[in-house]
Amino acid sequence: MKSGIVPSELKIAKVVPLYKNGENASFSNYRPISILPCFSKILEKLVYRRLHQHLIKNNILYNYQFGFRKCHSAHMALIELVDRIYTALGKKEFAIGVFLDLSKAFDTVNHNILLQKLHKYGFRDNVYIWLYNYLTNREQYVSIKNYDSKKNSVEYGVPQGSILGPLLFIIYINDFASVSTTTFPVLFADDTNLFISNRDLKALIKNLNHDLQNYSEWFRANKLSLNVKKSNFMLFAGNKKCERDQIKIYINNEEINSVSSTCFLGVQIDDKLCWKEQVEKVCKKITKS
Repeated sequence: MKSGIVPSELKIAKVVPLYKNGENASFSNYRPISILPCFSKILEKLVYRRLHQHLIKNNILYNYQFGFRKCHSAHMALIELVDRIYTALGKKEFAIGVFLDLSKAFDTVNHNILLQKLHKYGFRDNVYIWLYNYLTNREQYVSIKNYDSKKNSVEYGVPQGSILGPLLFIIYINDFASVSTTTFPVLFADDTNLFISNRDLKALIKNLNHDLQNYSEWFRANKLSLNVKKSNFMLFAGNKKCERDQIKIYINNEEINSVSSTCFLGVQIDDKLCWKEQVEKVCKKITKS
C-alpha cells in the first residue's frame, strides 16, 4: 500500500454468465457475474475502511445518498421521499417526483473523471497513486463451463464484484446533488429520484424543466447515459384539481412519460399514496410461497 502498486494478478476478473429466465439460448437472458480473487477483496477491505473513514470524518458524502452506506438503507430512502410528499400536500402544494433511469451506470464510469474527483475530495499522494493503479490496466475474461475466452482490458466502470466499486461509484455521483437548489434528490446508488414542490403548478413545471436541463448537462459532462424512455414522473396533487394532460416535462429535449404509479426501490408508489398496488404486489408474492 505504501508503494501504491496493486499486483496485476489481483486485477483480473472472471466473468461467469448466470441464467435469469426465458430462452436459454439468448445472451440477453443471462446476467454477467464478475468474480475477483479473494486476496483482492481482503486488500480492498483494508483500503475501504480508510477511504470511508476519511469521507465520514470530513462529511463529504451527500446526506441523502442511501446506497452502500452504513446506517442507510432502501427503506430509509422511501421514508424520506414519502415524508416529503406528505409534507408538501399538507402545505397544499403540488409535488412532482421524477424517477430517472441510468443505463449501466456502474459500467460507464469514466476513470479520469473519477480520479479528478478523488483528488478533489482529498485522496492524494500514495492513496491517489494506489487508487490510480487499482483502476488502470484491469482485465477480464469470460468462462463458460470449461472454456475461457482471451483476456480483454477494462477501460471504463468501477470493478464489478469488488468491495471498493460501490463506494467509488457514490463518490463519482456525489456532486449530482449540488446541481440545483430547488430540486431535492433522493439517491440509492444509481436509483435516482428528484422531488420538487410548489403551490403554483406553472412555476413548478417551469422550475423543474430548467433544473432537468442542468441535470442533463451534468450527466453529459460525467459521461453517464440516461434512459429517457424508462424514466418517468408523477404528479402528487392530493384533492387539488389540475389538467394533468397539460403537464409536459422534458430532459435532453425528450418528453418524460407521466405515470400514476411507478416502482421505486422495489416498492410500488402511486400518486394517491393509497398503496393498493403495492399490497396486491406483495400478496401475489406471498401466494406463490
